[in-house]
Amino acid sequence: MADNNIELLTSLNGERHGEKLCSYLNNFRKQEVLCDTTLVVEGKTFLAHRNVLSASSGYFLGLFTTDMKEGREIQVTLEGFKSFIMEDLLNFIYTGEVQINNSNVKELVSLADYLLINSLKEKGNKYLEDSLQPSNCLSTYHFAEKYQFYELQTKAKNFVSLQFVSVSKCEEFLNLSIEQVTELLIDDEIKVDCEEQVYEAAISWVYHNLEKNRHYFPDLLKCVRLPSMSKYYLAEVLEKEELLINNLECTRQLYTAMKTFVLPSHTDLVKSSPRSCLSKHLEAIVTIWGPGDEIRSSTQCYVPEEDQWYNLAPMLIPRFSHGAAECEVGSKRQKVLAYE
Repeated sequence: MADNNIELLTSLNGERHGEKLCSYLNNFRKQEVLCDTTLVVEGKTFLAHRNVLSASSGYFLGLFTTDMKEGREIQVTLEGFKSFIMEDLLNFIYTGEVQINNSNVKELVSLADYLLINSLKEKGNKYLEDSLQPSNCLSTYHFAEKYQFYELQTKAKNFVSLQFVSVSKCEEFLNLSIEQVTELLIDDEIKVDCEEQVYEAAISWVYHNLEKNRHYFPDLLKCVRLPSMSKYYLAEVLEKEELLINNLECTRQLYTAMKTFVLPSHTDLVKSSPRSCLSKHLEAIVTIWGPGDEIRSSTQCYVPEEDQWYNLAPMLIPRFSHGAAECEVGSKRQKVLAYE
C-alpha cells in the first residue's frame, strides 16, 4: 500500500537533481507507489517501475517493449537466481549504488550479465579482480570461464600461474576435479622454484581424498617432469611412495628418469623438457689459467649479460702454465682455447 506521507521532490534546480530524482523513485518503489510490475524470484515478490527497469537493463527494455504477450505481463519471474540479491540489484538500478562483498558479488555479476546491465557487471568484475588471492583464484577463474568474462579469466589464470605453490595448498585446489588439476599440472607457465613442488601438489591432491583419488595417481605422475627433479628427491621420496612402487607403469617412469642421471648421454629417453620457469640459463665463459710457473687451482666465470666475473670452485688438482676457456650458449658448449 502507498504511504500517505510521501516525500516529494520540491526543487527542480541544482546539479544533484538527477541523483535526488533517482533517490525519490527508489523510495516510491519501497513504498509501493505507482509500481506497475512485479519481479518474482524464488517465490518472493519485488515491486518496481517498468520505465526505470527498462532504462537500466537491456533485458527489461526488450521484454517490456515487445508486442508479444510477455510484454503485457504484470509479473516477471526470474529463474535460477537467489532472492537475497534482488534488493541489492534494485538499489543499483534505481540509484547506481551497491555494496559489493564476497557473499553477493558472484550472484550480482551473473544476474547483471543475464539482465544486460553492463555497468554492474563491470563493477563486480573489478571487485573480483582486486580480491584475487590464493584461496579464491581458482573459483574466480572457473566463474569467469563459465560466463565468458575473458579479461577476468585471463587475470585469474595469470594469478594462479604466478602463485601456484600457494594455490596448491588451499582448499579450492584440493577440491578440483581430476580434469581441472591435470590441466594445471601440465601447464608449462606455472611458476615454481623446483619441479618437486609440482609433485607435492599432485600427491597432496591425491591424499586429500585417497579412496577416491588413488587410481588417478599414475595419470598425475605423467604430468610431473621427473627428469627435472633432484636425483636425491627421486631416490629418497618417490622411490619410497607406496602409490608409485605398487604401480608398474609409475615405476618405469621413475627409473627412466633416474637413468638420465646415470647415463646423461641417454637424454633421448626423456620426453619432457623443464618448465619455462626452470629452463632459464645465462650465457657464460668459464676460464682456468696459470701465468708462468705459478701453480694455481682457481677458476673464474664471466657473465657477459651482467659484465661480471665470479669465482667458481677450484680445480681438484692445481696446475701451472695452463689455460682454457669454455663458452656455453644455449645447449651448445664450445671450447675456445686450451693449452698446458
